[in-house]
Amino acid sequence: MSEDEVLIPKVLIVNMTTNQKTYSDSYGKFSIDANIGDEIRFAKESYRLGKIVITSNNFQVVKLEKIPQEIEGVKIINKNLAESQEEKLRKDIGLPKGPEKPREKPADAVDDIVKPLIRIPPMVNVQAIYDVVSGKSKRLRRLYKYEDLQEGLAWIQNNVDLEYFAEAGIS
Repeated sequence: MSEDEVLIPKVLIVNMTTNQKTYSDSYGKFSIDANIGDEIRFAKESYRLGKIVITSNNFQVVKLEKIPQEIEGVKIINKNLAESQEEKLRKDIGLPKGPEKPREKPADAVDDIVKPLIRIPPMVNVQAIYDVVSGKSKRLRRLYKYEDLQEGLAWIQNNVDLEYFAEAGIS
């Protein structure tokens, strides 16, 4: 485990006496044949090399120290402010807004059925009633939510290193 007691998967464990090798499982557990006096070493990227000498046949906990990693500078911006500045710049230059995804607007029971019926004279939107009653509106909302989720997951998969998820214990 790490110094802050987080289990570390896929640690290379080597018995230096017999040269036997194994890896820890996704819970940081492992088993390796060793005799009293054998030196066991532990190697994992981003961690300092760990080692112990077997002194008994008892269960032992090994803690690896994480190596500090230097990262590039991070710029924190207010997203709402950045979006408003982007919109202002777009208007100042005269650029049109970027294209939206071409999607059919799902019917809403309140906005498309109830509110038009309250007006005088009442206006009936038969297609909206059919979409709500048949479940088409609900299916469209669910489909759009699913598509957006898949798009987000694809972005994560393409832009985030899989080692990050392995270290977090996510397969």
